[in-house]
Amino acid sequence: MNFPETPDPIDKLLREQDSHIADDGFTRRVMAGLPRRNRLLPARIILTLAVFAGTLMAIFWMPWSHLPPLDFTQIFSENSKVLSAWIPFVAVGVALGSAIRAIFRGEN
Repeated sequence: MNFPETPDPIDKLLREQDSHIADDGFTRRVMAGLPRRNRLLPARIILTLAVFAGTLMAIFWMPWSHLPPLDFTQIFSENSKVLSAWIPFVAVGVALGSAIRAIFRGEN
């Protein structure tokens, strides 16, 4: 990118006028007019309980005894029985992992 040798006059004006503009309490009035947050049961608690319930259901309802051994040489071969048996477990793991990540991610 080629930068101009002379400063841009509009950029210069914007930088020179970078000062506070009094709003006569407008921001305070707008913030006071916003509805209060409903803090009965925060979304993080609900999401945490849902992830915990989902984890318990995954542990008890998934057919652990019918799984073929996890052999990476068979997963990437033409034997689709091993891969298709493990796909639901991977899907449940990804869903639970993304829910846990959403719990610990900060509010924006």
